[in-house]
Order: sequence, then C-alpha cells, then structure tokens
Amino acid sequence: MLSKTKTPPTFTDLHPGFLQLVTFPSIAFLHLHAPSGSSETIAREAFYNGEVAAALAASPELPIVIGDFNSIILQEDTTHNFSKKASRSWARLVSAYGLVDAAQKLGRLPAFTFHRRGSAPSRLDRAYLSSHLASNLQAVEHVASLSDHMALYVSVSGLSLEQAAKPAIPQSYWKLNSAILHEEDFLPAFTDMWNLLVAARPADTCPAEWWEGGGQASY
Repeated sequence: MLSKTKTPPTFTDLHPGFLQLVTFPSIAFLHLHAPSGSSETIAREAFYNGEVAAALAASPELPIVIGDFNSIILQEDTTHNFSKKASRSWARLVSAYGLVDAAQKLGRLPAFTFHRRGSAPSRLDRAYLSSHLASNLQAVEHVASLSDHMALYVSVSGLSLEQAAKPAIPQSYWKLNSAILHEEDFLPAFTDMWNLLVAARPADTCPAEWWEGGGQASY
C-alpha cells in the first residue's frame, strides 16, 4: 500500500525495532512490536505505559495502531495461560482512547495469528482503530505466511493517503488588439481601470479569468 502512494509519508522511528509512526496527510499509522516472551513482561508493560502512551498522547488524531503486541487482552485470544499473556497496560490504553479491535468489530474471533510448537496459539497481531474509522471497516483477514505469525490484512473505506489535490486553474488565451494603443484616451483610461483591478484582485486566481471578469465589471 505504501509503495503505491504518490505522496511520500513522514516516517518517525520512535524506537528502532519496536515503534514507528508513519504519517500521511490525512491518517497516521502507529506500528509496534512489543517486547516478546514471558521474561519480558515488565519491559512490555513499561513499553505500553511509556513510549506507546506518549505516542498516542502526542497524536493530533488517533492513529491506526497495528502490529505484533506480544500480549492479549481478551480471554478468547489464546488457548492457555491467559493471565501470563494478558497486558493490563495496553487494556487501559484501549479503554482510555476508545480504540476498537478490528477483528472483534467484524466478529472474526476466535482467530489465532501466532502458531509455534510448544506454545499456545494466540492472537498477538492486531489492529485498533478510532471509533470514527471503525465505522468504515470493511474486512479483516489473517493470511498464512512463512513466519510463525500470520499476516494481518485490514481494509478501511474512505481513507486517502494522498495530499488533497489543488483545484486546477483553467488555461485560457487573451490577446490585446494593438490598434487601440493609438487612441488618445486609451492609456489614461486603462491606467485608472488597471489600478482598480489590481486593488480588487482575489488571491490565487487565473490571470485571464481575473482580467476578463474585472474588465466586464468595469463597464
């Protein structure tokens, strides 16, 4: 998706390898990869309470939060050891900002995105949207990949990643009849009219349209 846009996004690596902010003119994506494993529980909670909370608080509008959370907040997102996989810190942020779980919104649960021998299947890869964007949610798919994580596909209608196009200024052609220059009263009359037109010219107008419109209004 990003490679097909004409407007280059602004990329901010908030924490290399863990947290990136990708900003387009009308929408932003906060991508995260939380510290993984039961041995990183404290680091993971600190990650949510610190860097992720700060990124959300600093955003003028809520970004789409997407990535590998390496934790869960719903019982149905794993088959075993919910208490060890659950993140209270992320659950608090979801509640505080009214974030909507895309897969849950479309009734795509239970579904597991992480599969590894010896580990409980879990839905670690998720996407969260603002309540406004969630109303335009079209589809959520989990696609098998070569990794032990499934790819996450989210479709939202009504999004534009491009800069709004400026209205095209119509091109036109105007040519002065040079014979009028030989008339005695032309230059004085033209100078008076020109001064009035310049003073009244609206900004960002096509010169030809401005001239024609102003000339007509002066008669």
